[in-house]
Amino acid sequence: MVLTFKQISDYIELFNADDHGVDKTFQLIEKYLLDNKNIITNISALHKLEKLEKAKDVKLLQLRNESYTITKIHNEKAFIISQLIKLDYDETLRILSQFKDSDCNDIVKSTSEVLKERNSIIDTILKILTDSELPVLGNRFSLYFATNKDTACNEVIKSLKFSIENFELTEDYSTLALSEDEYTKILQEKLSYDLIYITNLLRLFTILSLNSMLETSVVISWFEWVINSISFIENILQNKNNVPARIIEQIESLIVINSMLVLGLDNTDSSININAPYFNDPQTFKRLNQIFTQYSFNPVIIYMWTFVLYSKSFLLEENQDSEQSFANVVFKDVSIKSLIAHFASKAENNGALESIKIISRNLSSDKFFAAIICSFLTLALNFIPITIETSEVFKYVLLRSPIDYVEKFLTSEASENKITILKAKLPLVEEALLPLINLTAVNSEFAQYIWDELTTYTVKTKLGQLDYDLVDEGGYSETDLIVLKKEALIAPPLEYEKNALMPIPENTKAKILLTNHSDEQDVIVFLLKYSGWSLLGRLLQSMYELYSDKGNEINLVHKNAIISVIELISNLLKSEISIDKSTEILNSLQSNIESNDIVALICRIFDLALQKRSYKIICACSGFLNSLFKYYPDLVWSYLSRSSILDRYGKTGYATTILGSIELTSGEYDFTISLAKLANLLAEDSTSLGNNYPIRARLEILDKFTSHLLRVFEGYHFWKYADISQRFKIGLHTTTFFNAVVYDVYSIDPTSKPCDKITKSMFESSNHVINSFLSPHSPDVHAANALVKLLLSPKNKEMQLLSNKVYGNTYSRLIISSFEFAKTLLNTRTALQTQPSTFEKLLYESSSSLVEIYESNYRLKKYIINVLDTLIAAPWPEDYPFLLSYLGEVHSKNFLSSIISDLESSLVNYNITFNICKFISSLVESNQDGLTILFLTGEFLPKKSPKGTSDTASILNVLKKIALDIAVMPKLVACQLLEAIAYSLNSWKGVQNKGGDKEFIEALMKILSEFKHPVVNANISNTDMHKVSHGYKLISRIVEIFALFIYSDNDNSASIIEFLKKRDLISIVVPFFKIDGYDNLINTSLQTEFEAVWPGLKLKSFLLSPYFKNNTVLEHPDFNLYFMDNYFSSDENWQIFRNKLVRASLSMEFVTSKVSAAKALGALITSFVPKAGTSLNDTYIGLVKELLKVNFEETINSPLLAQISCERLELCFYLLFSLEKASVSIDEKTLSDILNQLMLLFKSNDVSFLDNISRSSNSNVYRPILRSILIILGMVKTKTHFIEMISDQFLEFFEWSFCKGGHLIFADILSDITICSAKGENVSIYSFSEKLQDLCLLLSIFSKLKSLGPSDDFNKIMASSLNDVGTLKVILNLYSSSHLFKIDDEPVLGSITLAFISELCSIEDIAQTFISNGLISVLLESPLSVAIQQGDLKLESHSRLHSIWSHGILTILLILLSKFGTKILAESILFVSYFSRQIKSTILSWSDSKLLISTALIRETSQLILLQQMLKILGYEDFISNSSTIQKFQNESIEVELVLGLDTVDDRRQLSLAFKHLLTHPKYLNSRVVPSTVEEQRILEDEELRNGFVSTITKSIQDLQESLFKEI
Repeated sequence: MVLTFKQISDYIELFNADDHGVDKTFQLIEKYLLDNKNIITNISALHKLEKLEKAKDVKLLQLRNESYTITKIHNEKAFIISQLIKLDYDETLRILSQFKDSDCNDIVKSTSEVLKERNSIIDTILKILTDSELPVLGNRFSLYFATNKDTACNEVIKSLKFSIENFELTEDYSTLALSEDEYTKILQEKLSYDLIYITNLLRLFTILSLNSMLETSVVISWFEWVINSISFIENILQNKNNVPARIIEQIESLIVINSMLVLGLDNTDSSININAPYFNDPQTFKRLNQIFTQYSFNPVIIYMWTFVLYSKSFLLEENQDSEQSFANVVFKDVSIKSLIAHFASKAENNGALESIKIISRNLSSDKFFAAIICSFLTLALNFIPITIETSEVFKYVLLRSPIDYVEKFLTSEASENKITILKAKLPLVEEALLPLINLTAVNSEFAQYIWDELTTYTVKTKLGQLDYDLVDEGGYSETDLIVLKKEALIAPPLEYEKNALMPIPENTKAKILLTNHSDEQDVIVFLLKYSGWSLLGRLLQSMYELYSDKGNEINLVHKNAIISVIELISNLLKSEISIDKSTEILNSLQSNIESNDIVALICRIFDLALQKRSYKIICACSGFLNSLFKYYPDLVWSYLSRSSILDRYGKTGYATTILGSIELTSGEYDFTISLAKLANLLAEDSTSLGNNYPIRARLEILDKFTSHLLRVFEGYHFWKYADISQRFKIGLHTTTFFNAVVYDVYSIDPTSKPCDKITKSMFESSNHVINSFLSPHSPDVHAANALVKLLLSPKNKEMQLLSNKVYGNTYSRLIISSFEFAKTLLNTRTALQTQPSTFEKLLYESSSSLVEIYESNYRLKKYIINVLDTLIAAPWPEDYPFLLSYLGEVHSKNFLSSIISDLESSLVNYNITFNICKFISSLVESNQDGLTILFLTGEFLPKKSPKGTSDTASILNVLKKIALDIAVMPKLVACQLLEAIAYSLNSWKGVQNKGGDKEFIEALMKILSEFKHPVVNANISNTDMHKVSHGYKLISRIVEIFALFIYSDNDNSASIIEFLKKRDLISIVVPFFKIDGYDNLINTSLQTEFEAVWPGLKLKSFLLSPYFKNNTVLEHPDFNLYFMDNYFSSDENWQIFRNKLVRASLSMEFVTSKVSAAKALGALITSFVPKAGTSLNDTYIGLVKELLKVNFEETINSPLLAQISCERLELCFYLLFSLEKASVSIDEKTLSDILNQLMLLFKSNDVSFLDNISRSSNSNVYRPILRSILIILGMVKTKTHFIEMISDQFLEFFEWSFCKGGHLIFADILSDITICSAKGENVSIYSFSEKLQDLCLLLSIFSKLKSLGPSDDFNKIMASSLNDVGTLKVILNLYSSSHLFKIDDEPVLGSITLAFISELCSIEDIAQTFISNGLISVLLESPLSVAIQQGDLKLESHSRLHSIWSHGILTILLILLSKFGTKILAESILFVSYFSRQIKSTILSWSDSKLLISTALIRETSQLILLQQMLKILGYEDFISNSSTIQKFQNESIEVELVLGLDTVDDRRQLSLAFKHLLTHPKYLNSRVVPSTVEEQRILEDEELRNGFVSTITKSIQDLQESLFKEI
């Protein structure tokens, strides 16, 4: 892709020397520029015109070694555009062919792009010549222009001449097939871009002519063009309403600057270059003199010519012989001195001094031009005196000049001579005092030099009024030197109190300066040392008294005295002087005033000026408050708390009054801007540790400022402006303030209420801003509308012109600040979880305009994409707005196209790439389905296309394409890129295009394969630690993507599978699961150390809200270091602690990123293993062993390390699970080794099983171990042999896990029940679901162990352990209390405890121990059992109790009978007698007309039949008959019956008939079937499934019928 000058200009504008990969990028730029050197060095060729009657038929354009494909539309447009804007046809074709939408029919947009490219050529040249940091470019091109300045200047002059001659369109739009509307729009576009073009040409000329020896022809050509420009400005520009005055002034100012340089102003030594060719060429000099005589020029140019004449005059006098011929040719009979006087008078009469200020105001935002203006003033100082008027100009200019040029001005010979004279005249007001006050305001060191100590005191008085003697020096008297014989009293300068006189001590010497007229006062210079600061303080005191008395009637000198002194103090306070020195100066200032408080005095002047509406004094005083804030913020807070500047007690404040009565009328807003600046200082100070001013007062003051600035912000767009830059300043300072108060309150301490945070002094202000901008209801929110209007202002044609960087950077700063504020508002709304705001709705409605700005404004791309990212990520509970709907098809496709262009650009801006990828991630994760589909597929609806093909632009394909260069990207950008790809691959919202997958995977695989684990220790630098962390983050993203490919069965996954099958996989994977170099102590001690250094503060108060982490690269991911830097800025301990905090952050970031990489690898392996099945090699068994080994080697001493330990254990479990599922055969020895590793790990201190199990804490560590052990037991083939082989270790594990662990869980549950019951409260059990999960896991392990057939000795030891630990006893106790705890009114603990009992009783030794511990009596007497004994228990009415009976109690009895037979016959008979009602009701229910048949009923009946048969075999009738304890069975004539309904033959026949009835009436049976479980409910609701289920029921009933008469 061929570059364009526009791309190069944009890239260089945002270029940062520290950016990644800039050298490679600049090599591309260099090549392009060298290929286009002809146009760079011959810019006038752009305007080479040929008269065409119609469009050409060019199909392939060859231009400067490049080929461009040209279409018919390109030719047609080039014909129109080249004729309109007077640009070379081929150049126009070239630009159109490179414009991405050049085939569209929008001629206006195409014209705009052509004009942008034309302007970018000059812009690029300017950047090359002025930016010394640009790699590669500078020397080569700078050398050309340095050696060909005359040629280059001529080229610029030609282009300037052409531009002003063709500024207005002359063609008839109808002849060019344009509509009137198109013609008008093109005219506006051309006007804007031509003005920028002319301005940039003038700036280029400045660079070329600076300190240059220009040929005489260039000098004449320049001034001939200047003559033409004067006409152009007066007759064309000033008559156009749509050309801002600021732009005209800027052009005029540049012309003046260039004219100075052309006339030989040497910027290096602030002199006139007398060796300049024109200066020594009489014909040229004469022509110039004629030009300046005949034509009207800016007075500053005339001033400069005056200085040239002065210089020539000096040379003529010094070298009369050699210069006489020159004078004869140039001046003839005219006196050069009269010429000098003429031109000087002309310049001064036309306002030369004011013009200098205008030039400085227009150009001083650029230090380059400010330096030239300062040099001119330094030169001018040789020719003009220092008066009040000139000193004000000097002050105005020097305050806007670079410090080194200010110092050069103050130390120049002319300056030093004149300042020495001025200093000697102090304190004469007009002659010295006011001029020196103005001059010293420009430099603090100079001010101290002048005012720290004065040595003369000059007065005007009659000599005769003094009592003096002549000074006797060496035996003779000096007539002009005197010494006072006694003290003299002198009136201080401008003293208001007539009786206030200054004493001059006796013996003070003085020098008499006699005047020419006897009636005038004498000038006497006393040689007296005194403080100049004290003099100024007294002067200000006098002026205050005068002002207080006369108000605005004071004369200009007095008013200027007040302003000048205050501005001097202000500039001094905001300079680099120390606080000690500033305090010393303030003390000196107030040493001779009544209140002894200079600050209070200035505040009183401020109050008086507000009352008198004296605007200039108001501005000076408000500026003083801003300056005072640097070292003395409490004084400012104190003044504001009692001031009436803002609304007070319901009365409108002066800020509003002054704004309405003065500023809105004049269009000047210095006071409002000053207040906005002050508000920002207040906000910053309010979040400072050193601020001890009462919070309530601060809160009130800030809220008043907020209210005022909100009113200002809502209306300032509509005000008139004398200086448009003030509009930008108001917007900048207000949005900065709003952003600060909202961000500082809501970006920290997310868990606390705003009123409880350390920023609580700004709580009400932030609330005020939030309510104004984020109101969810009103459709007409002024603040929100104003902000949106500001965000969209780059679309405004006037703003496009004024916002160009050539006219300063204030607007750019404003727009960036506005987008940052908008993002803060959106983040805050998300953090507060409030209703969507009108502001957001307005943003959605304006999204198409934002997209247009994104396409056209390179500088704002990052900020716009960030706002859109935050906008779509914000929660929207209902009526979700779809961005696609607001954008429409055209803007949506343009947006996608523009983003793709940015991503694919040869001039890679990684900052923009990062933010685009972040936006794509948010988009895919959001509910913006329509736009997501468009981005992922390139179409509004996904189209089915053949596999592996892509016919449309897909963002996913583009991302994968640029990921091929991932190895050379910054790792942070690469991570975000891969995250966007991962989200896109995982999205359901579009058809995934498989194009480019193979190359993409190979690129990622190369990074993974070549990754080296760096050594991390205490010596690693912070920078390197960042790189390490980002490296692991990158690996985690790569592996996540691989997992997605494996999971989705992608055809291009072969290399990933090959990687996962590598024999050395263990050596690749395991290092990711090891953490080396993590210093946990630095993290654990931070809180303690913080509280020790700053008692009363909590480190958590500075936690960064997660909602403010987006789109930001942070030094610390958890704490708001930006805020903390400001908060602790005055504390010397902060930097030390900050370094530790950052180091701790980097350490945590390292561990977190490595854990992420480990998790991703785990996910990849778990995605692969199930698909590999039996083909898994031994590597994965080895991997399990290695991971377990690492868990032994690494100690868990922090939650961060616990994470990776858990990852290792989880992966081990999943690998074992997958191996078992795939039926992979593992030898006994390996299983034994793994099991031993697991059991040893289980007992380790890191697991601390017994410390955690009762509360199920740390379960993420011990559960994977238990699950893995469960899997191992399931994989054992040799069963008993295996158990015997590891019996000792396993028995120990069993005692730890099941006996002690189970005991602790049951005991804890029992404890919770007991405590709650004792308090009479509803029983609640802590983490019951977690405890239940642990119990089930332990029970599963026991069941699996039992299935392996352990030996009798093994079983005996288990029984003994269970008994010794007390596990069996606690289970029985818990069952006895299980009725006290219910979930949904169900006694769930009954089922759980009986499940344990029945499983344990399946081992005879344990069952015997259970019986010894009172199992039978517990089963008979516990409250749940008693409830069951009442009988008539049915599933449909008491499902849980029925389950306890059938699955628990009855099952346990059957198990015990099967184990012990007659040994427990008596207990069994007693058991049956206790539950006889339930037994009887169950048997008889089969004959009940209301019978409901369920699997539960069938199971219970089956159990009862089996019970009766077992008892009968054991001879229960004989036992009962022979028992003396049961009297009712002693009558042998009565048949013995225990299991009611089953004991007798008749009973069994009766039951059999009931079964038969059901079996012979299948429809009836079908109608009586009911579900026992939710699953059965689902089956019965499905007709097909129901039939099968009923058939199963029928078969079960048949089995019951048969079992009635079957022997067991």
